Amino acid sequence: MSIIHIHSGGSVMKLLEHYEALYGKLAPERLHISIPVTADQLAGLLCCTQRNVKLLMRGMSEAGWIAWQPGLGRGNGSQLAFLMTPQQVLALQAHRYLDAGREAEALALIKSGRLGREETEKVMLHLAGSFGYRVENVSERRIETLRVPSYRSVGMLDPAFVTRRTELHLIRQLFDTLVEFDRRQQRFVPALAHHWEHSRNADKWIFYLHKHAPFHSGGWVTSADVEATILRLQSGASPYRALFAHIRNISLIHDYELELELDAEDRRLLSRLASTAASIVPGRLYGRSAAVPGSDVPPSGTGPFRVVRHDEHHLVLGAFNEYYSRRPQLDRVELWCLPALYENMAAEAELEQHNVNLQHYPYASRQERGWREQRQIDHGCKYMTLNASNCGPLASLKLRRHIAGALDLRRLLLELGGNRGAEAGSLVSYASGKAPASAAKDCLSALAPLVSADFGPAMTAVGGASPDDVRLPVPAKPQSAGRRPETWPGAMEEPLTLRMYTYKGAGNERDAAWLKNELAAAGIGLDIHFIPYEELYLPETMDKADMLLLEQPVDEDAEWALMAQFDNPGSAVCRHAPADLRARRRSSLSAIGTNASRQERMDAYRHWEAELIQACSLLPLYRWQQFIHYPQELNGAAISSLGWVDYKRLWFASRVLEDAGEVQSN
Repeated sequence: MSIIHIHSGGSVMKLLEHYEALYGKLAPERLHISIPVTADQLAGLLCCTQRNVKLLMRGMSEAGWIAWQPGLGRGNGSQLAFLMTPQQVLALQAHRYLDAGREAEALALIKSGRLGREETEKVMLHLAGSFGYRVENVSERRIETLRVPSYRSVGMLDPAFVTRRTELHLIRQLFDTLVEFDRRQQRFVPALAHHWEHSRNADKWIFYLHKHAPFHSGGWVTSADVEATILRLQSGASPYRALFAHIRNISLIHDYELELELDAEDRRLLSRLASTAASIVPGRLYGRSAAVPGSDVPPSGTGPFRVVRHDEHHLVLGAFNEYYSRRPQLDRVELWCLPALYENMAAEAELEQHNVNLQHYPYASRQERGWREQRQIDHGCKYMTLNASNCGPLASLKLRRHIAGALDLRRLLLELGGNRGAEAGSLVSYASGKAPASAAKDCLSALAPLVSADFGPAMTAVGGASPDDVRLPVPAKPQSAGRRPETWPGAMEEPLTLRMYTYKGAGNERDAAWLKNELAAAGIGLDIHFIPYEELYLPETMDKADMLLLEQPVDEDAEWALMAQFDNPGSAVCRHAPADLRARRRSSLSAIGTNASRQERMDAYRHWEAELIQACSLLPLYRWQQFIHYPQELNGAAISSLGWVDYKRLWFASRVLEDAGEVQSN
């Protein structure tokens, strides 16, 4: 390869372009078959001089792409044989890029779509070696990196606006809150606030901050930053605004102590302050208003990792050496956006990224032995809302019941498969905490007087789920087992087509197609609109949608997930609720905040949720089967409520002792 070198990528790609053009114009029937050509002919095909033709033919020949026998003497023809297809040549170059550690150039070739499916698959298998645990020595320093793929680009990382699962997980890596919820202990523990106390009526709270907890951008957290964080949530366009509106006054006692005065008693304040939305940001950078997301502000928190790079194709996190708690053992975490990788996955491996966060390549399980695996059923769910709030067709309870009765969720799981793990009887799996099954049973008891003869059995266990995750009453299926539902009576008089809005990814394409087919069999048309995720929660989108197909992520504190849906009048669930339920929502839920018992608060939310499901304006569908797949050398891996792992807990051992005795880790 005298003229083609790995360091001269521009000349290689230019030569590749000429090769693609020549191959396309001569269109050989088979490889290794000589084709008679002339220098004039080639000059015309390649739009260059005869002198350049000689250079190009020599370069392609030395690269091994063609067999070239130039004609002897003027006017004598030459012989040209193609030895590789353009797709094979491009794949070869992608392999060379990978061997040289130039993954970005290899990714550019993959994303160009020029390799074809077969060659892309081969390059993907090679690319697998680029993911997972990597060690580099930089300036005599050992750098340990975890590199994982993503099916989509990482979006905005502004805590006041983030609602999507992947970004919620990343907020936890970049930011800290005043307090945290410990799911195992079912209690709140200190974070940026080392101590707090409240008045007897829980309408005044005082927080004491850790001293010298640094931001990534410099400076230390003070009470003024806490104030700015809360004011920003209250005054802007954050979807969480209503959940912090009752904080009436913030008094800064000094840099490390502040008092919050509330409009009324609130025993759930710690849930609010432990949420990702309340992640503390530096006021000098973010200001006191979140009128628009801080997309032009580089994410700056106090978390164990900081953002090193964030663009369309990569998110790179670096360990924050000055982290106030304890520096992570990992030095870097890299997320690479590789939609082509996921497009090549088998249907049964269809996932959102949170399901493959440590299975660094979807084919790894075919290749690796001795790897560990953990699985769990998602604590959140995929769900639909039916817009019963306006004067549209779904204002009819009869129609909403017909739609609910037309959907056989067991058949959805069977036919779509993949990592759809269990039917969902509620937005939140109550197995995510320690709430006993009595919460669900009490909920059903409260509903008993409301259940009409149109409804089937009050409670059925769902396959693969916890006993706490029960099916709340929904309309009985109008068809016998294995048969399609009856057609909507009104369809004979006037065809009915409803508008469903959702976003691409997270299995929504296949879910929406399945729903469309099922409802078509029930005499109802479905017009599916895929829109950018950020537009889904705009009031104008929710108002014009007959249905929304969404996901409910659940963080460590399940109560916060319920608050964000049921205490927030701007949520999709509340906005699509029937007018009569919306009218008494405030009075029904107002007493929850004064109840000191978390168990009883959760029960009250469950009762309210049951009414929405009874009204068929909320239809929980299923929960994902989440898993992580990782080598034995990786330690500290555990699936979080969001289906990811906490990067700050991860570390790698150089080897695993087969006869290891006592293990000590902290």
